[in-house]
Formats: sequence, structure tokens, C-alpha cells
Amino acid sequence: MAIIVMGIFILVQMGLYLVHEIWDVEFKLNLFQYCLTALKEKTWSHSGVKLLFNLLIIYTATNILFKLVKQNYQTYKWEQIFDRRKHKKLTKRLNNKYRSWNTEILVVQDNSFIALAIGLIKPRIVISTKVLEIFEEEEVKAILLHERFHCMNYDPLKVFITSLISVGMNYVPVIKNLFYYYKTWTELIADYYAVKEMGSSYTLGKVLLRLTKIVPIKHLQFGVSFSDVSINYRIMQVIEPEHKIRVPAIYFKSVMFTFLILLIMIGTVLGGCS
Repeated sequence: MAIIVMGIFILVQMGLYLVHEIWDVEFKLNLFQYCLTALKEKTWSHSGVKLLFNLLIIYTATNILFKLVKQNYQTYKWEQIFDRRKHKKLTKRLNNKYRSWNTEILVVQDNSFIALAIGLIKPRIVISTKVLEIFEEEEVKAILLHERFHCMNYDPLKVFITSLISVGMNYVPVIKNLFYYYKTWTELIADYYAVKEMGSSYTLGKVLLRLTKIVPIKHLQFGVSFSDVSINYRIMQVIEPEHKIRVPAIYFKSVMFTFLILLIMIGTVLGGCS
């Protein structure tokens, strides 16, 4: 929520600024416009800040557009590959076995570790034949339960939206930190769900420990993968469930960098007013 609120706030401010620049509409609540108004016209500070705002908007829009295009391309390409490599017999067997979940499972023929939830509106689980070969039946169930939680919680959609903001506004270190924090807890909560459904952390613990030694693992740039991030935190949660996991949400360096940028902006405005 914090990521989305900050992202929307920045985008709205940029939008209001663009409307003001194009149609000369005044907005009292626009910080960009306020900074320019506070600076004297026809001064180096006014021209410099105006150029900076324009470059910032272009940079943000380009990042977001590039991320959208790349994500759509990657999703389309891999969904085509998955459909071509579909193992019909194993796909049918797993869907029959877990039909009460109301979650589609697709088994693809691949010699690398693939286990992820994909699909923004209607998420489904994709798992490779390699996973079924190297893990026991109960271990596969733990992996599927983990991915089922991502589907139930619409995590592919949530991760996509927050990653869009994080990539588009990578000049705000706090947002980047919060995104990593969010992804970490997304995996931890999905693990917690799998442990709860299995009735024990033993099976998932074995999977996570073995995962650190498995090669190759395909890290795809879309969806929510079982092997994405936070493996150390996840192992810690399974091995020592009585200990509270502490994941840093914001790092000191990021806060100081953001604060420094704000100070520079304030100094520029005050300098232009004097």
C-alpha cells in the first residue's frame, strides 16, 4: 500500500504539472508547479529546475513504458513456450488430484527447476517435469501449496504493479527498499500457508534446503517464482518458527539519500526566492 500510495502521488503530481505546462491550468496542490512558482522567472535556478522536472517525467514515463513492453513480451513468449511444452498426461493428473483447489496447474517439459504462479487476472501454477522428477510427492505438494497461495492472493498482479512503480521511480531509494521488503514477505507468507496446510514445516524445509543446491534454476522476469528471493529468510522461518523474522523495510543509506535530495530541492527553492 505504501508503494502504491507513493507511486500514485508522484504520478499525479507529474500529471498535474504536465497539464499546467500544456494548458496553463493552475493547481494549488501541485508541488512541481509550486517549486517553479517559488523561483524567480528568467533565472538559472528556474530554468534548471524546470529542465530537471521535464527530464524526470520523461525518464519515469520511459522506464514504466519499457517495463510494460518488456513484461508483456516476456509473458507472451514464455506462455507460448509453456503451451508448446505442455505435458498433457502429468498436467491432467495433477489437475485431477488437486481439483478442489480451483487453481489451474500446467506441467511443462523442462530440465531446469520451474515453479511459479503466472497470470494477472486468472493466475495459474506452472511447474516443470524436473521438479516432479527430483522431489517426492509430498515435497511437490508443498511447492504447489506455496504457489497456490500466490494465485489465491493475486500476487502476480500485485508484484507486477509494485515492480512497475519501483522500476519507474528507481530514483526514490525508499520505494526500491519497500519493494524488496514486500517481495520477501510475500514469499514468507506463502511458505507459512504451505506449512499450515501440510501440518508440519519438515517437508517444506527439505525443499528449501535442497533448492540451494539445485542447478539449473530458471529465473523468469514475470510471475511469482518459488525460487525468487529471500531463501535465507525462508529457511530461517522454517527451521526456527518460534523466532520472529525481522526483514529491514528501509535502509539508513536510502533514507539519507532521499533526505539529501529533499534538502537540495528545498535549498534551490529558497535560494530562488531570496
